[in-house]
Amino acid sequence: MDERASYSEIRSWFLNCYYEYCRSKLFHKQQWEAGEYEFGYAYDEFQNAFISPIEKLMLEVLTVILAGGRLPESEQYHWQKIASLLAENDLQKMLIDLPQDEADSFRHDLKLLKLIA
Repeated sequence: MDERASYSEIRSWFLNCYYEYCRSKLFHKQQWEAGEYEFGYAYDEFQNAFISPIEKLMLEVLTVILAGGRLPESEQYHWQKIASLLAENDLQKMLIDLPQDEADSFRHDLKLLKLIA
């Protein structure tokens, strides 16, 4: 089995990027531009970083959660990516290989987004 990033690693990397972007904005005393969001910057940094479908799904789920319902138009893009990933891959097969603690955490977020019951 190829090595992959865990959900907690992806979340940590994403949040660190999110944090560093906000920190940079404060340090340089830059104003936020219209349509500029920290989660969008972090997503751009990682959108081509993962190969496996489960990693890609994890990134999309994190992005939707961190958008927090603020930008329905942007979130629609990520929901489409999620739908595409789920149409091309069996979610249950993707989840079966996850260690229990990682699966529990990811399933919690999938439930939050009503992707599973």
